[in-house]
Amino acid sequence: MKKILIAIALLFFSAFSAQAKDAKETTYERIMRTGVIRCGYIGYEPGLTKDLTTGAFGGIFYDLISEIAKRLSLKVEMTVESSWGNVDQDMRTGKADIMCMPAWSYLPYLRGKLVTSNPVYYNAVGIYVRKGDERFTNKLSAINDPSVTIEAIDATISQDIAREDYPKAKVHSSIQGTDYTYNVINLLAKKSDVTFVDPDFAERFLAKQKEKGELVNIAKDKPVRLFGVGFLLPMGEVELEQMINMSIEALHNEGFIEKLLQKYEASPGSLIRVAPGYQLHSPQKGS
Repeated sequence: MKKILIAIALLFFSAFSAQAKDAKETTYERIMRTGVIRCGYIGYEPGLTKDLTTGAFGGIFYDLISEIAKRLSLKVEMTVESSWGNVDQDMRTGKADIMCMPAWSYLPYLRGKLVTSNPVYYNAVGIYVRKGDERFTNKLSAINDPSVTIEAIDATISQDIAREDYPKAKVHSSIQGTDYTYNVINLLAKKSDVTFVDPDFAERFLAKQKEKGELVNIAKDKPVRLFGVGFLLPMGEVELEQMINMSIEALHNEGFIEKLLQKYEASPGSLIRVAPGYQLHSPQKGS
């Protein structure tokens, strides 16, 4: 009987050892073991920029992940330039641990395979028309008309807004991956009547083109959409998600992120702030 029990114990031990050996190392465990956070990225100002001459990175999310890594005694490596169609695959195949660029908490982008961190800031989505076009001022419902053409990009928020909010309007849509710059260019060229972009982006474009004031955001006081903007993370990596979220919260509370936003935003307030945690949890007056 004793020999049988020993044999069973050895069998279970062998099975457990094999299972432990085959257990896949999590992204968090790999980061802690190697001391390196490997970043994928897609360039999008002001969140993540890359100087084509020097190769130097900058922007809100690069500075932020660099600060997070420094405080955790880790290093950052920018390992792969990705695309919106490949971000989940690049993380799943180990080319990157996280995506160190701004990502909206927008479900079609995430596709049930990705998650965003706690927001670093919020992006509003405005409704832009040419200056002097008064058809839609104080009457956004007038956009929902067959005579109106909306400038959009396939499989993006601009196309979704057009379909969901203004289904009667025509849509001039570019292929997925087209830069939003072309939406604004086509609107200015009168190829379309309306487009949807975030105000920070619009201000940057107009300033560079020296055409500031030629477009008007007719939804300035009430954005058509609002999204939290955070790091893009692989689904199921709970420890990694907690590490990044705790770091973001701490740097919000210290004022580090506020300084980054002031440094990089196109104009004061073009990036919407996250309410401090102590305000969210403070008791209401009279309670």
